[in-house]
Amino acid sequence: MNQNLLLILLLNLFNASAFSQFESLFGEPPKDEHDTLYFPINGDVQLVVINRYDTWRRVVDFHDAAQPRALSYAQVLGPAPQNTYIFRNEKGEILKVYNSPTPYYSSKVKLANLPNSMDANLAETLKGAGYTNASMMSLNSIEDCRLYNNHLLFPGDSTFVGLMDLRGEEVVPAIYNSIYPYDGRDDIPNKYLVTLGDKFGMLDSNFNVLFAPVYTGKSSKSREGLRYVGHDWVYDHIIAFKGENCGLISEEEEVLIPFEYEYITSGHDSMYLAYDFNEILPRTKNFWGGMQSCTVYDKDFKLLADIQGYDRIEYKGVKQFLVSKNGKLGKINHLGEIIIPLEYDDIAYEKGNYMVKKDGLWGLISLEGDRLLACEFEGINIYGATIYVMKNNLTGIYSAINYQMVAGPQFKEKYWEKGEYILKDTVERYASVQYKPDKCIYISPDGEQQLLWEEEK
Repeated sequence: MNQNLLLILLLNLFNASAFSQFESLFGEPPKDEHDTLYFPINGDVQLVVINRYDTWRRVVDFHDAAQPRALSYAQVLGPAPQNTYIFRNEKGEILKVYNSPTPYYSSKVKLANLPNSMDANLAETLKGAGYTNASMMSLNSIEDCRLYNNHLLFPGDSTFVGLMDLRGEEVVPAIYNSIYPYDGRDDIPNKYLVTLGDKFGMLDSNFNVLFAPVYTGKSSKSREGLRYVGHDWVYDHIIAFKGENCGLISEEEEVLIPFEYEYITSGHDSMYLAYDFNEILPRTKNFWGGMQSCTVYDKDFKLLADIQGYDRIEYKGVKQFLVSKNGKLGKINHLGEIIIPLEYDDIAYEKGNYMVKKDGLWGLISLEGDRLLACEFEGINIYGATIYVMKNNLTGIYSAINYQMVAGPQFKEKYWEKGEYILKDTVERYASVQYKPDKCIYISPDGEQQLLWEEEK
């Protein structure tokens, strides 16, 4: 008993020592005291930033790295403090004071609210006029400056925010509920989404209004919607809703697909798919189950097909749709042309082809609609260069290269052993299919070999 207790104590001591050495790899933790940054005078105005949030963030990041845990160290430190932006003149007299509003990623970080009124004793806590300890390069350490191209969020009345420059001059009036960078591409300047209630608009990189907040992120009845307001797009364009109708607009508000649909998404080869539904199904149900119609547009927004009149429409990729009518399934392409006639009970994609079921038996059809194997098998399994079929409870073999029969259904057993399938026929003779890295070989019960596939050299 004492030996076990001693062992436990030694293990705990070892773990504590090991953790201490591990933590030392990260150096000393950042100080909890906030930075106060005094920037050079800009004209006749100096910006002073009490950088509480970024100091808090550095402490959190340090402890998250040094002491990995299920919950971030932010949960231990509590709400993140807000920054304070102070603008003063050359004499050191305070002109304006703002506490930063909730940051862009407010859904992830809870803020500790500070009073927005100016502290009467604030001026006494600051360094004297003309003091500087930060260069303009230090602006990168301030989250607002990184997000808003050297501009700062400021609070307006109630829940409204705006943007000001580094002199405290208003650039975007405080008339929006939120302003955040639009996730554009790397080859264009940043743009900014603005929200007002449940509607969104957009500003250009110079904060000029591209379009006002008039669009919503989803309709009241749609089961689909944007991840959050105004923040979804297909092929560099924006999905938007007007009332109950969905359309596609450019970043300059040009209507690319009219507001006539219930939802719009992307297809292959820069296509656009616009949907309408017979019924609105919960997210736990099949998205395609209530599809009434699908309108297909090409990359230049030219109408390619208006697919309707089916009981079911389901986009399956590769410019093809699974459709059903009166209980029978088929396939059509993005132009509405029939690829597989509506005469099958089931259709399943299988390794580059479609398995189709008719009258209880399976066959094989290519993606282009060519019949490869007739519907006469109880089961089909494609493995490498071979297709195993089941008929009358016996296994046969076809080539997955040219779809020719290799051995008719004659084997009552099939099992895997050391890189090959072993097959036993009804008279207890054995055959095999060998799968090698560079070839596939069938050996018949009579010992004859047939090369089914060989890697090109």
